[in-house]
Amino acid sequence: MATGITIGVKMFVFNRFAIVGSVGFLTDASTFYFLVNHAFIVIDWARVIAFIIAMVITWLGNRYFTFTAVNKEKVSVQFIKHTCCALFGFSINFLIFQGLVSMKINLAIAFILAVLAAMASNFFISKHLVFTNN
Repeated sequence: MATGITIGVKMFVFNRFAIVGSVGFLTDASTFYFLVNHAFIVIDWARVIAFIIAMVITWLGNRYFTFTAVNKEKVSVQFIKHTCCALFGFSINFLIFQGLVSMKINLAIAFILAVLAAMASNFFISKHLVFTNN
């Protein structure tokens, strides 16, 4: 049974994850917007490029801000795990994004809904598989 302290610690970690995720989201969204509207890169490629940049930002944030208490693993191993987690989340994100865009949903709304849909799985995988004491 979880105590108030345990729940408080979990919320603290989740809040930090949400902060890092917000920074990643802003990075992702602003990069995507710039690439589509100013660099004139096609939507699919802009989505992939923006994702990669945001993935590196969120890994750094989660490693050095969110999950600092469990940072015992080699950087390279943890980055590979994070990349796999992020690719899984991105596949959810991208499929939802493509589906909504094909339904003629506003591009910004499709982007936001797709990102939010992937957040829960990313947190669970990050907490239990990427940023662990193993």
